[in-house]
Parts: sequence; C-alpha cells; structure tokens
Amino acid sequence: MVKNVVAFIGRAGAGKTEQATLLVKNSGYKKLSYADSLRNIIRSVLGFSYEEFNVCYNELKKIEIYNGQTLRNMMENLGSKIRYYDSKYFIKALQKEIACSTYDYICIDDLRYIDEYFNLYQFCKEQNIELKVIFCNYHSDRYQETNPHESAFLSNRLCELGYKDLQELTKEDIDKIVEELE
Repeated sequence: MVKNVVAFIGRAGAGKTEQATLLVKNSGYKKLSYADSLRNIIRSVLGFSYEEFNVCYNELKKIEIYNGQTLRNMMENLGSKIRYYDSKYFIKALQKEIACSTYDYICIDDLRYIDEYFNLYQFCKEQNIELKVIFCNYHSDRYQETNPHESAFLSNRLCELGYKDLQELTKEDIDKIVEELE
C-alpha cells in the first residue's frame, strides 16, 4: 500500500524531473508522471520502442519533429485535445498506477493543472496516503520563463506570487489561486 506521494510543480526546465530522480536514486521512490500515458501514445505514433524513446526523449523535446513542432509542443497539443474529450483521462490513469503500485513511496514529476492537484489531494486523502507538493523553480538551460500553454498556468502563477525553489505548497496556497479565478 502506498504511504507517501511527493508531487512536483514547476515550469518546464525548473527541475521537477531532477528532484524526482533524486528521490528515486536516494530514497527508493517510484517515479510516475501524469504524462506517462501521453508519452506512450506519442512514442507509438513516432514508431519508437520503449527503450529507444527513453534514450532520445530529452533531445526530441528540443528539436523540430513535424511541421515546426517539437515533441514538447506535440505533447502539449495532444494532451489538451485528450483533456478536451475526457478532462480526467490523465488523472484517472495516474490514480490507477498509484492504486496498483507495490511501492510505499511514489513521486510525481509533472503536476501541472489545478484539477490534477485537487484530484490527487482527494485521492490521497481517501486512500490515507500522505501527500507533499513541492514547487520547483530551478533555472536550467531548458527553463521556460514564458509559456502561454494552459499547462503552465499554475506554475506561472506560483512564480508571480514569489514562491521559491523547493518550497512546499499547502492546499490553502492552491485555494488562493482558485479564488483569484472566480
């Protein structure tokens, strides 16, 4: 039974995956991502094996793959279309992975949307799983200070509000952002 989930929020290139990788390496966590199912769809469409895709994934995110689109652009656009038809598709997929996991500790390297946060919060509460959410704002060479895509809204707003790298977020922090939207 999963006992602890740590989820990372931040802009592209802000260190979310790096922090998750450190937890896996140093503390025995299992890394999961909301985008795992999306990556598998894209990997299949592009004709890569699982191993090939993992080797070149970071490079593919930077280069033009098709019609001016990088892998990151393709994933953002396809993810938005899937969310349009089933707003909880990625949420349900990740919750299923957590529920089926034999690991006690899980980290999530790509918490991006407000609804992902609230659904994860509720799921963890119902499953008696401790949830910790960490904001990442490290400025790597891939850091994207401006990204107008809807998936960047939450991390952009946290930056605007002055949250610091590796600051733990509370439900009240996210509630304040939601109140601004109403």
